[in-house]
Amino acid sequence: MKTHNITAIIITIFALCFTSCLPAKLPPSTTVKKEVFKGKKWKLAVVDFNYEFEGEGKEGANAYVSSGKDGGRVIANMLASELNKMDDLQILERSAIDKIMEEQKMQVSGSIDESTAVELGKLIGADAVMLGDVTDYLSWTNVTGLSGSTVSFSARMIDVKSSQLLMSTSITRIRTGILTSQNVQLTAQEVYESIAKELQ
Repeated sequence: MKTHNITAIIITIFALCFTSCLPAKLPPSTTVKKEVFKGKKWKLAVVDFNYEFEGEGKEGANAYVSSGKDGGRVIANMLASELNKMDDLQILERSAIDKIMEEQKMQVSGSIDESTAVELGKLIGADAVMLGDVTDYLSWTNVTGLSGSTVSFSARMIDVKSSQLLMSTSITRIRTGILTSQNVQLTAQEVYESIAKELQ
C-alpha cells in the first residue's frame, strides 16, 4: 500500500475518532433553591464573568485560538439576555452597573469574587447578583480540517441580603462547524431552559 494511502486512512480514522470521542452532550448541571427563588420578583445584576485569556496554542492535534479577551462579558451578557425571559427576574441594565462601578471607583482587577459582587449588588439596589467563571471561549481546528468552537462556563446567583446561593449552573459545549458567538448563544439558551425546567 502506498504511503499517501496509509496517511489518508490514518487521518480518516482520526477524524472519526475525534467526532465520536467528543464528550456526550450532557444537560447543564443546574441547581435552584426553588422554595426561596419562587414567589418574588428578583432584581438581578449580572456582572462580567471571570475569564483568563487563553490566547492561542495547540492541544494534541487541535490548534485553538481564543475568540477575544472579552469572553467573560460576552457570556454574561448573553446569559442575562436569556434570563430576562423569566417572570421572576428583572435584569438590571448593564450601563447602570458600569456607572455605579465608575462612581464608586471600583477597580475590579482579576477575578470578581462573591463579596465584591454582593457589594456591587447592594450599591445598585439589586436583590441578587450573578457571577461566574469562563473556562473556554475559543475556536479550534484539527489536522483533518475539522473546525468548531468550545464554550465552557459556570455561574451562580447570590442573594445580596443573606449571601445565600439561590442558583448554580455549569455547562461545556463543543460544537463542530459553529462559530464561538453562535455557540455562546446556543449554550446560554440551554442554560435558561435548564433553569426554567428546575423551576417548574
